[in-house]
Amino acid sequence: MAALRQTYTGETRNAVVPEIHYCLAGLDADDRAVLSATLDGTYLDPLPQHLRGLLIPGAISQPQQHLEASVLDAVSRAGFHHPALLRMVRPHRDRIDLHLQPNALAPLLRELLPTEGPDGSFRGIPGLRAVVHRRHIELYLLHSIPKATLLLPAVSYRPWTEALAEVESPQNPLRWLGNDPTPLRPVELELEHIKPHAALASAILRRLLLFRSPPEVTTSSDHPDVCALDWYHGPSTARVIRALVHQVGGIATTADLFATDTHLSLDTTSTRLLLRGPDLRPETTTERTPNMTSTEHPLTAEALCAHIATSINGGHIHAYGADPADSPLVGHTRTTTVLTTAGSRQRWFKVSVEEIYPAHVSVLSADHDVLVNLARRARIPLPAFGFDPTPLILRP
Repeated sequence: MAALRQTYTGETRNAVVPEIHYCLAGLDADDRAVLSATLDGTYLDPLPQHLRGLLIPGAISQPQQHLEASVLDAVSRAGFHHPALLRMVRPHRDRIDLHLQPNALAPLLRELLPTEGPDGSFRGIPGLRAVVHRRHIELYLLHSIPKATLLLPAVSYRPWTEALAEVESPQNPLRWLGNDPTPLRPVELELEHIKPHAALASAILRRLLLFRSPPEVTTSSDHPDVCALDWYHGPSTARVIRALVHQVGGIATTADLFATDTHLSLDTTSTRLLLRGPDLRPETTTERTPNMTSTEHPLTAEALCAHIATSINGGHIHAYGADPADSPLVGHTRTTTVLTTAGSRQRWFKVSVEEIYPAHVSVLSADHDVLVNLARRARIPLPAFGFDPTPLILRP
Protein backbone atom coordinates (compact mmCIF):
# COMPACT_ATOMS: atom_id res chain seq x y z
CA MET A 1 0.00 0.00 0.00
CA ALA A 2 2.88 2.37 0.72
CA ALA A 3 4.41 1.75 -2.69
CA LEU A 4 1.01 2.27 -4.36
CA ARG A 5 0.42 5.59 -2.58
CA GLN A 6 3.88 6.82 -3.55
CA THR A 7 2.98 6.53 -7.26
CA TYR A 8 0.17 9.06 -6.71
CA THR A 9 1.74 11.49 -4.24
CA GLY A 10 5.51 11.21 -4.68
CA GLU A 11 5.94 10.95 -0.90
CA THR A 12 9.06 9.41 0.58
CA ARG A 13 8.74 5.99 2.15
CA ASN A 14 9.61 7.38 5.60
CA ALA A 15 6.72 9.83 5.25
CA VAL A 16 4.11 7.46 3.93
CA VAL A 17 4.63 4.27 5.98
CA PRO A 18 3.39 5.84 9.27
CA GLU A 19 0.32 7.09 7.41
CA ILE A 20 -0.42 3.57 6.19
CA HIS A 21 -0.03 2.11 9.70
CA TYR A 22 -2.43 4.76 11.02
CA CYS A 23 -5.00 3.97 8.28
CA LEU A 24 -4.85 0.23 8.93
CA ALA A 25 -5.03 0.51 12.72
CA GLY A 26 -8.82 0.87 12.78
CA LEU A 27 -9.62 -2.01 10.41
CA ASP A 28 -10.81 -5.43 11.43
CA ALA A 29 -9.44 -8.69 10.07
CA ASP A 30 -12.08 -8.94 7.31
CA ASP A 31 -11.29 -5.48 5.94
CA ARG A 32 -7.58 -6.24 5.99
CA ALA A 33 -8.17 -9.49 4.10
CA VAL A 34 -10.28 -7.69 1.45
CA LEU A 35 -7.58 -5.05 0.95
CA SER A 36 -4.86 -7.65 0.66
CA ALA A 37 -6.84 -9.71 -1.84
CA THR A 38 -7.62 -6.59 -3.90
CA LEU A 39 -3.95 -5.64 -4.10
CA ASP A 40 -3.11 -9.23 -5.10
CA GLY A 41 -5.79 -9.18 -7.80
CA THR A 42 -7.81 -12.05 -6.33
CA TYR A 43 -10.73 -9.91 -5.09
CA LEU A 44 -12.57 -8.39 -8.04
CA ASP A 45 -15.81 -7.12 -6.48
CA PRO A 46 -16.19 -3.37 -5.86
CA LEU A 47 -14.57 -2.28 -2.63
CA PRO A 48 -16.77 -0.86 0.13
CA GLN A 49 -16.67 2.93 0.08
CA HIS A 50 -14.92 3.21 3.46
CA LEU A 51 -12.02 1.23 2.01
CA ARG A 52 -11.86 3.14 -1.27
CA GLY A 53 -10.97 6.37 0.49
CA LEU A 54 -8.52 4.76 2.89
CA LEU A 55 -5.21 4.96 1.04
CA ILE A 56 -5.52 8.57 -0.17
CA PRO A 57 -8.04 10.43 1.99
CA GLY A 58 -10.40 12.85 0.31
CA ALA A 59 -11.14 16.37 1.49
CA ILE A 60 -14.00 16.14 3.99
CA SER A 61 -15.49 19.64 3.52
CA GLN A 62 -16.81 21.54 0.54
CA PRO A 63 -14.66 24.64 1.25
CA GLN A 64 -11.55 22.44 1.31
CA GLN A 65 -12.52 20.88 -2.01
CA HIS A 66 -13.11 24.33 -3.49
CA LEU A 67 -9.71 25.56 -2.30
CA GLU A 68 -7.96 22.52 -3.75
CA ALA A 69 -9.76 22.92 -7.07
CA SER A 70 -8.54 26.52 -7.19
CA VAL A 71 -5.03 25.38 -6.24
CA LEU A 72 -5.07 22.83 -9.07
CA ASP A 73 -5.85 25.63 -11.53
CA ALA A 74 -3.03 27.74 -10.06
CA VAL A 75 -0.55 24.85 -10.19
CA SER A 76 -1.51 24.24 -13.82
CA ARG A 77 -0.88 27.88 -14.73
CA ALA A 78 2.40 27.97 -12.80
CA GLY A 79 3.49 24.76 -14.48
CA PHE A 80 3.07 26.49 -17.83
CA HIS A 81 6.39 28.29 -17.23
CA HIS A 82 7.83 26.16 -14.41
CA PRO A 83 7.22 22.43 -15.10
CA ALA A 84 9.42 21.29 -12.18
CA LEU A 85 7.04 22.60 -9.53
CA LEU A 86 6.12 19.93 -6.97
CA ARG A 87 8.29 17.44 -5.13
CA MET A 88 5.43 15.65 -3.39
CA VAL A 89 1.83 16.04 -2.23
CA ARG A 90 0.67 15.03 1.26
CA PRO A 91 -3.13 14.71 1.51
CA HIS A 92 -4.96 14.98 4.84
CA ARG A 93 -8.70 15.06 5.41
CA ASP A 94 -8.70 18.64 6.68
CA ARG A 95 -5.87 20.09 4.55
CA ILE A 96 -3.29 19.39 1.87
CA ASP A 97 0.49 19.92 1.96
CA LEU A 98 2.47 20.81 -1.18
CA HIS A 99 6.22 20.26 -1.01
CA LEU A 100 7.85 22.45 -3.65
CA GLN A 101 10.90 22.00 -5.80
CA PRO A 102 13.71 24.60 -5.44
CA ASN A 103 12.87 27.99 -6.99
CA ALA A 104 9.18 27.03 -7.36
CA LEU A 105 7.77 29.22 -4.59
CA ALA A 106 7.61 32.50 -6.52
CA PRO A 107 5.99 31.01 -9.67
CA LEU A 108 3.33 29.32 -7.54
CA LEU A 109 2.61 32.37 -5.38
CA ARG A 110 2.17 34.48 -8.53
CA GLU A 111 -0.84 32.31 -9.39
CA LEU A 112 -2.13 31.63 -5.87
CA LEU A 113 -2.16 35.00 -4.14
CA PRO A 114 -5.10 37.34 -4.83
CA THR A 115 -4.15 40.42 -6.86
CA GLU A 116 -6.49 43.27 -7.81
CA GLY A 117 -5.36 45.43 -10.72
CA PRO A 118 -5.97 49.17 -11.11
CA ASP A 119 -8.44 48.42 -13.91
CA GLY A 120 -10.51 46.11 -11.68
CA SER A 121 -9.01 42.91 -13.06
CA PHE A 122 -8.33 40.05 -10.64
CA ARG A 123 -5.84 37.21 -10.52
CA GLY A 124 -5.32 34.49 -7.96
CA ILE A 125 -7.67 32.75 -5.53
CA PRO A 126 -10.41 35.00 -4.06
CA GLY A 127 -10.30 35.10 -0.28
CA LEU A 128 -6.92 33.39 0.07
CA ARG A 129 -4.84 34.65 3.01
CA ALA A 130 -1.48 33.64 4.46
CA VAL A 131 0.08 33.06 7.88
CA VAL A 132 3.84 32.64 8.15
CA HIS A 133 4.95 30.11 10.76
CA ARG A 134 8.48 29.23 11.75
CA ARG A 135 8.91 26.32 9.34
CA HIS A 136 5.95 26.49 6.99
CA ILE A 137 3.42 28.77 5.30
CA GLU A 138 -0.28 28.35 5.97
CA LEU A 139 -2.62 29.49 3.20
CA TYR A 140 -6.34 29.48 3.98
CA LEU A 141 -9.66 30.77 2.71
CA LEU A 142 -10.93 33.65 4.79
CA HIS A 143 -14.34 33.03 6.40
CA SER A 144 -14.43 29.39 5.27
CA ILE A 145 -16.23 27.07 7.73
CA PRO A 146 -14.56 24.72 8.47
CA LYS A 147 -11.29 26.43 7.57
CA ALA A 148 -9.92 25.33 4.20
CA THR A 149 -6.14 25.07 4.45
CA LEU A 150 -3.07 24.54 2.26
CA LEU A 151 0.39 24.19 3.82
CA LEU A 152 3.72 24.87 2.13
CA PRO A 153 6.20 23.00 4.35
CA ALA A 154 9.89 23.89 4.70
CA VAL A 155 9.26 27.54 3.77
CA SER A 156 10.43 30.08 6.32
CA TYR A 157 10.01 33.85 6.57
CA ARG A 158 13.05 34.78 4.46
CA PRO A 159 12.22 32.81 1.26
CA TRP A 160 8.59 33.87 1.69
CA THR A 161 9.43 37.59 1.70
CA GLU A 162 11.92 37.17 -1.15
CA ALA A 163 9.27 35.45 -3.26
CA LEU A 164 6.69 38.15 -2.43
CA ALA A 165 9.12 40.89 -3.45
CA GLU A 166 9.43 39.16 -6.81
CA VAL A 167 5.75 38.64 -7.58
CA GLU A 168 3.67 41.24 -5.66
CA SER A 169 2.93 44.75 -6.84
CA PRO A 170 3.07 47.53 -4.21
CA GLN A 171 -0.19 48.88 -5.67
CA ASN A 172 -2.06 45.62 -4.95
CA PRO A 173 -4.62 46.37 -2.18
CA LEU A 174 -4.58 42.66 -1.30
CA ARG A 175 -0.83 42.31 -0.85
CA TRP A 176 0.41 40.50 2.26
CA LEU A 177 1.17 42.98 5.06
CA GLY A 178 1.54 40.48 7.90
CA ASN A 179 -0.38 37.64 9.51
CA ASP A 180 -3.44 39.81 10.19
CA PRO A 181 -5.72 39.14 7.20
CA THR A 182 -6.84 41.87 4.83
CA PRO A 183 -10.68 42.03 4.72
CA LEU A 184 -12.38 40.66 1.65
CA ARG A 185 -12.51 43.11 -1.23
CA PRO A 186 -15.73 43.57 -3.30
CA VAL A 187 -14.15 41.86 -6.31
CA GLU A 188 -13.42 38.81 -4.16
CA LEU A 189 -17.01 38.64 -2.95
CA GLU A 190 -18.19 38.66 -6.56
CA LEU A 191 -15.83 35.85 -7.59
CA GLU A 192 -16.14 33.66 -4.50
CA HIS A 193 -18.30 30.68 -5.47
CA ILE A 194 -17.97 26.92 -5.19
CA LYS A 195 -16.60 25.25 -8.32
CA PRO A 196 -18.98 22.58 -9.69
CA HIS A 197 -16.06 20.22 -10.36
CA ALA A 198 -14.41 20.87 -6.98
CA ALA A 199 -14.63 17.29 -5.68
CA LEU A 200 -12.97 15.85 -8.78
CA ALA A 201 -10.30 18.56 -8.99
CA SER A 202 -9.46 18.07 -5.31
CA ALA A 203 -9.02 14.34 -5.89
CA ILE A 204 -6.74 15.03 -8.87
CA LEU A 205 -4.58 17.45 -6.86
CA ARG A 206 -4.14 14.78 -4.18
CA ARG A 207 -2.77 12.45 -6.87
CA LEU A 208 -0.91 15.00 -8.95
CA LEU A 209 2.43 13.19 -8.93
CA LEU A 210 0.92 10.75 -11.43
CA PHE A 211 2.10 13.35 -13.94
CA ARG A 212 5.69 14.31 -14.66
CA SER A 213 4.70 17.99 -14.71
CA PRO A 214 1.38 19.69 -13.85
CA PRO A 215 -1.22 18.99 -16.54
CA GLU A 216 -3.13 21.71 -18.35
CA VAL A 217 -6.59 22.06 -16.77
CA THR A 218 -9.53 23.18 -18.92
CA THR A 219 -13.02 23.94 -17.61
CA SER A 220 -15.97 25.95 -18.93
CA SER A 221 -18.88 27.68 -17.23
CA ASP A 222 -21.06 26.46 -20.10
CA HIS A 223 -20.26 22.84 -19.18
CA PRO A 224 -19.64 22.88 -15.42
CA ASP A 225 -19.72 19.09 -15.17
CA VAL A 226 -16.77 18.65 -17.58
CA CYS A 227 -13.08 18.96 -16.73
CA ALA A 228 -10.21 18.21 -19.12
CA LEU A 229 -6.58 17.38 -18.34
CA ASP A 230 -3.90 17.59 -21.04
CA TRP A 231 -0.26 16.69 -20.57
CA TYR A 232 2.56 16.60 -23.12
CA HIS A 233 5.18 14.41 -21.48
CA GLY A 234 5.09 11.47 -19.13
CA PRO A 235 2.65 8.56 -18.74
CA SER A 236 0.23 7.41 -21.39
CA THR A 237 -3.46 8.20 -21.16
CA ALA A 238 -4.31 4.56 -20.50
CA ARG A 239 -1.82 4.39 -17.63
CA VAL A 240 -3.32 7.45 -15.94
CA ILE A 241 -6.86 6.10 -16.37
CA ARG A 242 -5.84 2.76 -14.86
CA ALA A 243 -4.46 4.62 -11.85
CA LEU A 244 -7.60 6.75 -11.48
CA VAL A 245 -9.97 3.75 -11.54
CA HIS A 246 -7.77 1.62 -9.27
CA GLN A 247 -9.88 0.03 -6.54
CA VAL A 248 -7.61 1.13 -3.68
CA GLY A 249 -5.90 4.31 -4.86
CA GLY A 250 -8.24 5.66 -7.52
CA ILE A 251 -11.08 8.16 -7.53
CA ALA A 252 -13.77 6.82 -9.87
CA THR A 253 -16.69 4.77 -8.60
CA THR A 254 -17.67 4.06 -12.20
CA ALA A 255 -15.46 3.14 -15.10
CA ASP A 256 -17.51 4.22 -18.10
CA LEU A 257 -15.00 5.10 -20.82
CA PHE A 258 -15.79 6.95 -24.03
CA ALA A 259 -13.58 8.07 -26.86
CA THR A 260 -13.97 11.55 -28.33
CA ASP A 261 -12.10 12.98 -31.30
CA THR A 262 -9.23 14.05 -29.06
CA HIS A 263 -9.64 12.67 -25.52
CA LEU A 264 -10.57 9.63 -23.49
CA SER A 265 -13.56 10.39 -21.27
CA LEU A 266 -14.01 8.94 -17.80
CA ASP A 267 -17.35 9.38 -16.05
CA THR A 268 -16.85 9.88 -12.32
CA THR A 269 -19.52 10.29 -9.67
CA SER A 270 -20.38 13.93 -10.44
CA THR A 271 -18.02 15.16 -13.16
CA ARG A 272 -16.92 14.01 -16.57
CA LEU A 273 -13.14 13.86 -16.82
CA LEU A 274 -11.49 14.20 -20.24
CA LEU A 275 -7.89 12.98 -20.47
CA ARG A 276 -5.27 13.34 -23.18
CA GLY A 277 -1.61 12.39 -22.83
CA PRO A 278 1.23 12.30 -25.35
CA ASP A 279 -0.02 9.05 -26.89
CA LEU A 280 -3.27 10.74 -28.06
CA ARG A 281 -1.53 13.80 -29.44
CA PRO A 282 -0.15 14.22 -32.99
CA GLU A 283 3.60 13.58 -33.07
CA THR A 284 4.17 17.15 -34.24
CA THR A 285 2.55 18.53 -31.07
CA THR A 286 4.95 17.81 -28.23
CA GLU A 287 4.91 21.11 -26.37
CA ARG A 288 2.22 22.79 -24.34
CA THR A 289 3.00 26.21 -25.80
CA PRO A 290 3.37 26.79 -29.57
CA ASN A 291 6.27 28.82 -30.88
CA MET A 292 4.97 32.37 -30.51
CA THR A 293 7.87 33.90 -32.47
CA SER A 294 7.44 31.96 -35.69
CA THR A 295 7.72 34.21 -38.76
CA GLU A 296 7.38 31.54 -41.46
CA HIS A 297 3.88 32.72 -42.37
CA PRO A 298 3.97 35.79 -44.65
CA LEU A 299 1.44 37.72 -42.54
CA THR A 300 2.31 38.27 -38.87
CA ALA A 301 0.27 40.04 -36.20
CA GLU A 302 2.52 43.10 -36.60
CA ALA A 303 1.98 43.20 -40.37
CA LEU A 304 -1.78 42.81 -39.95
CA CYS A 305 -1.86 45.65 -37.41
CA ALA A 306 -0.02 47.95 -39.84
CA HIS A 307 -2.40 46.92 -42.63
CA ILE A 308 -5.42 47.78 -40.48
CA ALA A 309 -3.95 51.18 -39.60
CA THR A 310 -3.31 52.01 -43.25
CA SER A 311 -6.76 50.83 -44.35
CA ILE A 312 -8.75 52.86 -41.83
CA ASN A 313 -6.67 56.05 -42.08
CA GLY A 314 -8.19 59.00 -43.95
CA GLY A 315 -10.89 61.66 -43.71
CA HIS A 316 -11.97 62.08 -40.14
CA ILE A 317 -10.16 58.91 -39.01
CA HIS A 318 -6.49 59.03 -38.10
CA ALA A 319 -4.51 55.90 -37.21
CA TYR A 320 -1.02 55.87 -35.78
CA GLY A 321 1.31 53.80 -37.92
CA ALA A 322 -0.39 54.71 -41.19
CA ASP A 323 2.08 57.52 -41.90
CA PRO A 324 5.60 56.35 -42.85
CA ALA A 325 6.94 59.10 -40.57
CA ASP A 326 5.39 57.46 -37.50
CA SER A 327 8.14 55.95 -35.38
CA PRO A 328 7.63 52.29 -34.40
CA LEU A 329 6.59 51.96 -30.76
CA VAL A 330 8.88 49.48 -29.05
CA GLY A 331 6.84 46.65 -27.52
CA HIS A 332 3.58 47.91 -29.09
CA THR A 333 3.96 46.74 -32.68
CA ARG A 334 0.64 44.85 -32.47
CA THR A 335 -1.34 47.87 -31.24
CA THR A 336 -2.40 51.08 -32.94
CA THR A 337 -4.31 54.12 -31.67
CA VAL A 338 -7.15 55.58 -33.70
CA LEU A 339 -8.61 59.09 -33.44
CA THR A 340 -11.98 59.95 -34.97
CA THR A 341 -13.25 63.53 -35.25
CA ALA A 342 -16.64 65.02 -36.04
CA GLY A 343 -16.58 68.80 -35.76
CA SER A 344 -15.30 69.61 -32.29
CA ARG A 345 -16.04 66.13 -30.96
CA GLN A 346 -13.37 63.44 -30.82
CA ARG A 347 -13.15 59.81 -29.80
CA TRP A 348 -10.06 57.71 -29.18
CA PHE A 349 -9.75 53.96 -29.71
CA LYS A 350 -7.07 51.36 -29.25
CA VAL A 351 -6.97 48.53 -31.80
CA SER A 352 -4.98 45.44 -30.89
CA VAL A 353 -4.13 42.37 -32.98
CA GLU A 354 -3.44 39.08 -31.22
CA GLU A 355 -2.53 35.88 -33.01
CA ILE A 356 -4.47 32.86 -31.78
CA TYR A 357 -3.95 29.14 -32.16
CA PRO A 358 -7.13 27.17 -33.03
CA ALA A 359 -5.63 23.94 -31.69
CA HIS A 360 -5.85 25.48 -28.22
CA VAL A 361 -9.44 26.78 -28.60
CA SER A 362 -11.93 24.52 -26.86
CA VAL A 363 -15.18 23.61 -28.55
CA LEU A 364 -16.81 24.75 -25.31
CA SER A 365 -15.88 28.36 -26.01
CA ALA A 366 -17.77 30.91 -28.07
CA ASP A 367 -14.70 31.38 -30.28
CA HIS A 368 -15.22 27.92 -31.73
CA ASP A 369 -18.16 28.89 -33.97
CA VAL A 370 -16.35 32.01 -35.16
CA LEU A 371 -13.29 30.01 -36.24
CA VAL A 372 -15.44 27.38 -37.95
CA ASN A 373 -17.26 30.03 -40.00
CA LEU A 374 -14.01 31.73 -41.04
CA ALA A 375 -12.43 28.42 -42.06
CA ARG A 376 -15.46 27.53 -44.18
CA ARG A 377 -15.45 30.99 -45.74
CA ALA A 378 -11.81 30.53 -46.71
CA ARG A 379 -12.58 26.97 -47.92
CA ILE A 380 -9.86 25.38 -45.83
CA PRO A 381 -10.05 22.29 -43.58
CA LEU A 382 -11.43 22.96 -40.13
CA PRO A 383 -8.72 23.40 -37.48
CA ALA A 384 -8.09 20.72 -34.86
CA PHE A 385 -9.88 22.24 -31.90
CA GLY A 386 -9.76 21.35 -28.21
CA PHE A 387 -11.79 18.60 -26.58
CA ASP A 388 -15.18 17.62 -27.92
CA PRO A 389 -17.70 16.85 -25.15
CA THR A 390 -19.78 14.54 -27.36
CA PRO A 391 -19.03 10.81 -26.92
CA LEU A 392 -18.56 9.05 -30.25
CA ILE A 393 -17.55 5.50 -29.34
CA LEU A 394 -18.61 3.48 -26.33
CA ARG A 395 -15.87 1.29 -24.92
CA PRO A 396 -16.40 -1.23 -22.15
